[in-house]
Amino acid sequence: MATTYPESADPDVNSTDKRKSSLWAAKLYLDYPIWNGNFTIGTQDSYTHTRLDYHMLNNLIGEYIPSSLTDTKQTSAALFASWSRMFGKFSLSAGARYEYVDYDFKTDGKRDKDVSRRDHMLTPDISLGYTFNNDAQISLSYKMSTVKPPYSRLTGSLNYVGQHEIEGGNPSLRDERMHDIRLFGMWKDFILQGDLTRSLDTYAYIKELYPANSLQLLMHPVNIDVTALSLYLVWSKPVGCWTPNVTAGLYRQWLTLDNTSHNKPIFSYYFDNTFSLPHGWSITANMNGQTEGDMHTNRFGATWMSIDASVVKTFLNRSLTVRLSATDIFNTANNDWTMNTCGVFVDKKQSYDRRGIALSLIYRFQPRKSAYKGVPASEAELKRL
Repeated sequence: MATTYPESADPDVNSTDKRKSSLWAAKLYLDYPIWNGNFTIGTQDSYTHTRLDYHMLNNLIGEYIPSSLTDTKQTSAALFASWSRMFGKFSLSAGARYEYVDYDFKTDGKRDKDVSRRDHMLTPDISLGYTFNNDAQISLSYKMSTVKPPYSRLTGSLNYVGQHEIEGGNPSLRDERMHDIRLFGMWKDFILQGDLTRSLDTYAYIKELYPANSLQLLMHPVNIDVTALSLYLVWSKPVGCWTPNVTAGLYRQWLTLDNTSHNKPIFSYYFDNTFSLPHGWSITANMNGQTEGDMHTNRFGATWMSIDASVVKTFLNRSLTVRLSATDIFNTANNDWTMNTCGVFVDKKQSYDRRGIALSLIYRFQPRKSAYKGVPASEAELKRL
C-alpha cells in the first residue's frame, strides 16, 4: 500500500502486509426420536490459525506505527443437544451448547498473557409456539449465544490512513454474550417479528487521540454493552398479477459511552412490487429508505427513497432466463455518518454513484442436484476469517 502527497513535500508512506489463515473443522451429530419428540446431540470442533506480517516502510511513520508480526491460534471444542416436540397445537424446543475455547495470541513471537485466554461457555435456548389455524400462529423464544469478533478486528497492528488518521484492531476484544428474546406472530397476510437483545461485550468503533509527536486520531473497536429493540411488520398479498410486499421497521438502542447517549431510533421501510405478466414476462420495482439514527457509535444519515427495478423474460419452457435490471435509479443512496466518541467528533459525507444497468442470461441444462446433504462444519469461523 502506498499513500502519496503530490501537492506537498511530505514523503510517500509505503507499507506491506501479508495474511495467511487456515481452518480445520469437523461436526458430528445424531438425530433420533425420544419421548414422542426429536432429540439431537453432537459435537462441533475447530482449529484456526491466522498470521499477519505487517511492515511499515517509512522510518518516520514507523516511530508511532511500528512493523509487527501477529500470530493467533484458536482451538474450539463444543457439545450441543436439543429436543423438540409437538403437543397438539403447541410446539416446544429446548437446547443447550457447551464450548471450550483456547485462544493464544502472540506479537513478534512473544505470547501476550493479557490477551491469551481459556473460556468455558454454556448457552441455552428455548422456544414455545402455538398454532391457532393455518392463518394464525405465535411463538416466543429465548436464546443466549456467543458471538466472536472477526479476526481482522483482533489484530494488534496499526494501519496508516493519512497524516492524522490511524486505523487498527484490538487484540483485547472479548467475545460477545448476547441474550435475545424474540416474539413472532402471523395472522393472515401479516407477519410481526420483535427482538429484544442485550449484548454484553459486543464491539463498536471509536475515534480517540493517539499518543504521537503530531496530532493523530486512532479508530479502533472496543467492547461495549448495548440493549436494542427491533420491530418489523410485514404485509404481502397477491392482487391479480401484482404482488406487493411492504415492510415497516424500527431499530432503537440504549447505549451511553463517555456520558454521550447514542439512542436515536431508526425507522425504515421496504416496498417491493412484483408484476407477473403473460408469456413469461415479469417486472419488479423495489424501493426502500430509512431515517437518521444511531447504530452502536455511528449515527447514520437518512436515505429517504432508493429504487431498483428489473424486467425478466423466460424462453424455451423456462430453461432460458433474460434479466435486465437497474440499481439506485435516482442516485439517492449514501453512506453519511457521524461519530462522537472520546471528545472526537467526525462528520463524514459520502455518496456513491451506484446507478447501474445489468443484463444477465441464465440457461439451465437440467442440473443434477448435489447428493451432499451436510452443512459447513464451522461456517461462523469462515465468516470470522
